[in-house]
Amino acid sequence: MSKRILLADDEFEIRDISRTILEDSGYEVALATDGKEAMEMINKEKFDLYLLDMMMPHYNGLEITKAIKKKYPLAIIIIITGFSSIDGAVEAVHAGAFKYLAKPIDPKEMLKQISRGLKYSEELYGFDEKINTNVLKKSKHQEFTIFTGFTQDQKDEILKLGNRIEYKIGDDIFGFNSSIILVEKGEISVLLSNSTVDHLEEGDSIGGETIVFNPKREYQLNVKSDVTIIEIKSTVLLNYFSEDRGQLFMKFKNNLIVEGYRKWRKAVQRILLLKMVSED
Repeated sequence: MSKRILLADDEFEIRDISRTILEDSGYEVALATDGKEAMEMINKEKFDLYLLDMMMPHYNGLEITKAIKKKYPLAIIIIITGFSSIDGAVEAVHAGAFKYLAKPIDPKEMLKQISRGLKYSEELYGFDEKINTNVLKKSKHQEFTIFTGFTQDQKDEILKLGNRIEYKIGDDIFGFNSSIILVEKGEISVLLSNSTVDHLEEGDSIGGETIVFNPKREYQLNVKSDVTIIEIKSTVLLNYFSEDRGQLFMKFKNNLIVEGYRKWRKAVQRILLLKMVSED
């Protein structure tokens, strides 16, 4: 399957030439004519790579980069920049962009960096993708990954133990240190000491480790879109598992280990990506 690239540039000639080069090289290309259209497209679907002009109407490359990284922390983003906006492109790299290319674009250099970025993504993200696909695959119906392997009746029983709470965009969520939070709808950023350390969306969870031990945390959850969460107290869930459900508890703990490994992989990938960019 060919890789999908989002190409966002408000200059028709650059957009048209770049599209031709990419399609001739076997890539599938989606076009955005300005920053607003690019924002709309990234909210609708995920791409294998993002090729963004730094200076566009409505939203610039830095703003779009930050939006993509909040939604997809491991996304590969290449910024196209003119001489006057190089400082902004460098800032975009610090915000998580993979590379920036100066205008006029050298087709060979563009294809080289795209190939390099996609290869880097596959090497670091490939194993994590296999876990998500084969072990923790989510559906469109809130298939919470920490309940992988549970029957539907078991999932329904556990979800009834929690409280369903709705929050509006911009809200902060506090006081969940002794609870598991399940995201039923919407998106949430996880902050630690005012730095974003994770991004949660439908089917994700946080706080499962409280079932095994009682960590001292200072996490803060910030709502990025209107959300519905299910909060289950750790003590309530432990009581549920204590009623002759030892085997089910072992399955749950195994899911926590895999989920913890997945989050660890994401964190390591962010660090390696930033390290590689800084070394360049």
